[in-house]
Amino acid sequence: CISEGRQKEKFDRRGKELLESIMVIRLTSIQISRNAND
Repeated sequence: CISEGRQKEKFDRRGKELLESIMVIRLTSIQISRNAND
């Protein structure tokens, strides 16, 4: 069961990194579209 918890921890960390990267991509794409509109 200990290894299972460690696996989940690793997965959660990867999920957070994925979410952060997605947020950054979305923010940059929004800024790009704003710049294109100007």
